[in-house]
Amino acid sequence: MTSLLADQRPKDDTARFNTYTAPVYPESLIYSFSRGFVSVSLTINQQGRVTGAQILRATHPDFVAPTFEALKSWRFEPALRNGLPITTIQVENIWFDIRIMPAAGSVADYFFGLKPVPSKESPEEFKYEKAADVLTVVNPVYPYNLAVAGTKGRAQIEFVVDENGTVTKTSTLTATNPELGEALEAMAQACHINPARKNGKPQKSLMRRLQIFGPGENYLTYNDQTKKLIKEIAAKGPNIALPGELDTPLNPLYQTAPVYPPDLQSQGREGEATIEFFIDHNGQAQLPRILAASDRAFGWAAATAVQQWVFTKPTKRGKPVFVRVQIPMEFKLAGQSK
Repeated sequence: MTSLLADQRPKDDTARFNTYTAPVYPESLIYSFSRGFVSVSLTINQQGRVTGAQILRATHPDFVAPTFEALKSWRFEPALRNGLPITTIQVENIWFDIRIMPAAGSVADYFFGLKPVPSKESPEEFKYEKAADVLTVVNPVYPYNLAVAGTKGRAQIEFVVDENGTVTKTSTLTATNPELGEALEAMAQACHINPARKNGKPQKSLMRRLQIFGPGENYLTYNDQTKKLIKEIAAKGPNIALPGELDTPLNPLYQTAPVYPPDLQSQGREGEATIEFFIDHNGQAQLPRILAASDRAFGWAAATAVQQWVFTKPTKRGKPVFVRVQIPMEFKLAGQSK
């Protein structure tokens, strides 16, 4: 980025990039050949340094941590008012595009394994002219007991995307373990999707997702930090801390609220869930476990939300540690989930 001299800039001007370091594409998504972006609101001070950042939207949570890491080295020409530098807030969109083509003619996209059922294969009520387009996706939860035991498995689900882009009527087509299907259905319900279109109008459509769970099978559900964490859990080692033992309090960088399970919402049912999870050395939530839930669907919705969370990197006596956390969540129809 080329710096502009002060006398070349308008007296009232937005902050402009001086030094820009592109974020590193996350290893967890390399094999999905996917692109996406993070929209972040930046506070830029009078010296052109980023002093605050808030994630407004991320097409995948794994893009969040690399974004915060890159922000550390960004420098700006500060915003100007009447020719004088001021602190300002502005929004930047950061794109991630690996552009690795797995086969000739293929194109990287946002789908992350969510695939529309072709219109010609769909029942009449789900036929469309333009397929649904995935806006944001989340990682499916690898059920705690299966992950710790290293149990491999797979599940395939099918779900309806209605005219508003809301995922409804999820169903498990196949699953080597019922929990894998439940986890995958909760993942689909948490996605944001542009509906299909027919005759220029929004149209209900069907989508499917096949997920393989297991060590070495998919970085979305089992990465290097997961492996290290499971070893620590098995060894009951000293490198798993409680929040009060950390050098500094946990600081959330990115948190999403759980999605109300559509069947329970339509039935007017409220409930709660308690989730235990771990924060790894990179600050990302790992291995959420349902400790209690008034309904299993509430438990999976809460666990799915928690797995997307990102925190500052935890340390104890200056060394990286895993952190064990428990959190209750409430699902209230009249208010917001906690």
